[in-house]
Amino acid sequence: MNPLFCRTAGALDLLPVMVTPFLRISADVPRRGKIRKWLESLRIPGKPLVVQLMGDDPVNLSAAAEILYTDCGVREFNLNFACPSGQVVRSGAGGALLKDPEQMRRITAALREALSDISLSVKLRCGFANPVEMDGIIPAFEGLIDYMAVHYRTVGEGYRRIGDGLERLKRVVAFASVPVVGNGDIATPEDAAAMMEFTGCAGIMCARGLLRDPYLLKRLSGAECPDVEAGREAFFRRALEIAAAEKEEYWSRPRLVELARFVYGAESVRFRELIAVKDFTLENLLKIID
Repeated sequence: MNPLFCRTAGALDLLPVMVTPFLRISADVPRRGKIRKWLESLRIPGKPLVVQLMGDDPVNLSAAAEILYTDCGVREFNLNFACPSGQVVRSGAGGALLKDPEQMRRITAALREALSDISLSVKLRCGFANPVEMDGIIPAFEGLIDYMAVHYRTVGEGYRRIGDGLERLKRVVAFASVPVVGNGDIATPEDAAAMMEFTGCAGIMCARGLLRDPYLLKRLSGAECPDVEAGREAFFRRALEIAAAEKEEYWSRPRLVELARFVYGAESVRFRELIAVKDFTLENLLKIID
């Protein structure tokens, strides 16, 4: 996700809750002004906000959370222990922490102690290399979190197809003492219904499926929506209008190409049409969509 995607989804009322892309906290805690500016580009007026933090240092993560709490009024936080990016894993953050349940507990406990009245959750994968690792991971959060979001692949599996994802998730639901939000390959309402029914999870989190079908969460709620192709076109058209109205913040060929890749997919005919445009103006791009 990027700010233009979030802004467009907000304008079209497509997200019931805004879970931010992760804010990476490393050796230095960002300045207060930088944190506030980052958050304001993602906030959707009138929608609940969950800030996702990622890092491996309990002290720095707690300090960043306190800034968000005090300066920005954030009351819901999610700790990302799931990101499979090679760069993130090599740095010891994201999914790498699944190898160290004690450190995950220290991080989570530090936020809970610093901000006792927040809603706190974690995002996990089903282990770093093997799903059986969850037996040692889940207890690390006992008494500290309100729910967990679990992607049914391991970090090592990346986004490869697997055959037993729902079985893994069902086992996590049975073992966990808090509600589990299921994640993994949700592209249609039928996918979501199958996951809910088979696993007993408390909710659904959509990631890549939402990027490719921006109306997906509305479909899951039972709302009337355009079909997938028409929804993509409506979403990208609105994004172009927003970008054109605020050119300094949003309008650039790389940003718009990135958004088109999210929405249409790099192999689609529409994406190839858009990147072939030489004079990258609003009028020329809208001619293709319209």
